[in-house]
Amino acid sequence: MKLFWKKKFAWVNLFYGEPALALILAFQIRQKSRFPLIFLCPEQVPTEVEAALSKLGASVRRVEPIRLEYKAGDDVWNFRYHLTLAKLHAWKLTEFDQIGIIDSDIIFRDSLDRLPELPKAAELSACLIKDGPAAGRFNSGVMCARPNVGTYKRLIEFAHHGRYSKKLPDQNLLGEFWRTTGLLCDLPEEFNERRPERYGDASIYHFAGPKPWVAHHRKVLSHILPDWDRMVSEVKAELTTAGFDSDRLLSSIRTVEFIELEDRQAQFAASLGVRPK
Repeated sequence: MKLFWKKKFAWVNLFYGEPALALILAFQIRQKSRFPLIFLCPEQVPTEVEAALSKLGASVRRVEPIRLEYKAGDDVWNFRYHLTLAKLHAWKLTEFDQIGIIDSDIIFRDSLDRLPELPKAAELSACLIKDGPAAGRFNSGVMCARPNVGTYKRLIEFAHHGRYSKKLPDQNLLGEFWRTTGLLCDLPEEFNERRPERYGDASIYHFAGPKPWVAHHRKVLSHILPDWDRMVSEVKAELTTAGFDSDRLLSSIRTVEFIELEDRQAQFAASLGVRPK
């Protein structure tokens, strides 16, 4: 397996209103990789959160939101996901040869620098779905990409005029865009494992289903919780030592800020005549 350690590389995450997960991610990246972490931020980041991310070795770059036009009857789901199109800005990070684009709801069990390098003939790698109605598409929680401004422009054009479901828009957009290009390669499942029963085989485990911070999900994740809870405790201890209010920064995902974010999404939905699910 050819690795990317000789390349100019960065990890990239889209920050949108979940400071606890961003801080936990930054802590993990610093522990598990020699490469930098960049947060793309389509909304204002609170000063204390940005300072804490910096303390954990991450940097923040503000980007413009990428907004789509929706109409009543569109196939939409949770309006939080409509912020995720700002993830497309990652393709403009051309100071890097390759980038790893990752979601926040992830736990790393091995060195991240084991992620395979993109083959020369590929522009994107992701874990392809092998069967079912989504076969041939992929989960966008972990991807390796080659930044290119031309690709970014084509993605933006496709975002506005291409045919894809606006439910989970970034994943469906990317899946449809790359599906027929011949420039997509399969990433081994160990780098985006999403089945709790396969946690022991994962290098990167993605909480794409049950979440450890949701009380009624914790039973099915009982074998993962010791790792997750220990990591959260370590992040909390480091932030406290550095003088931050770690209780507030690492409070439940159902924080006031997150509820307010959902309220804004609901208002956005109502303005379009669409009801979020």
